[in-house]
Amino acid sequence: MNSRNNDTKREENICIHIFSVSAAKIQGGDAAQNAEILENILRGERGPRRDVVVLNAAAAIVAGGAADRMQDGIRIAEDSITRGAALKKLDALRELSK
Repeated sequence: MNSRNNDTKREENICIHIFSVSAAKIQGGDAAQNAEILENILRGERGPRRDVVVLNAAAAIVAGGAADRMQDGIRIAEDSITRGAALKKLDALRELSK
């Protein structure tokens, strides 16, 4: 199996792991609840909801050309949350929308 196939297999395993959780564990609520969930994730809360946020962000990072592979996008997304950069962007967006 070539390197590209290995990368694809790893990305599939990441997706299977994330989506093997029950919907109840990632379910949101109304707008206020969802905002609180997102803020908690960006402040470092871990769990299935964070995994979904990271996967979605990774897909956007790859689609935007900032990474070639989902694994790289996942690493970038996780780093952004860990360093607080994602929360700073959310705060800046809030400030901009006032």
